[in-house]
Amino acid sequence: MKWEDVKIKTEDEAREALDEARSQLVDLRFKAATGALKQVHQIKKLRRAITRLITRLAQIKNSK
Repeated sequence: MKWEDVKIKTEDEAREALDEARSQLVDLRFKAATGALKQVHQIKKLRRAITRLITRLAQIKNSK
């Protein structure tokens, strides 16, 4: 998820996306630990997407 996609999200959308991304990260970590995940770089991409969502939520909170 790119920053351009994240910055147009509302607070509720960003929270939902964050919850979904965190659950996906848990799944990917389990798959990586068991050896079922072949594209390990997905974990890094998802971690960065989570960081972008957290940043967007902080921006929304500070703008109120």
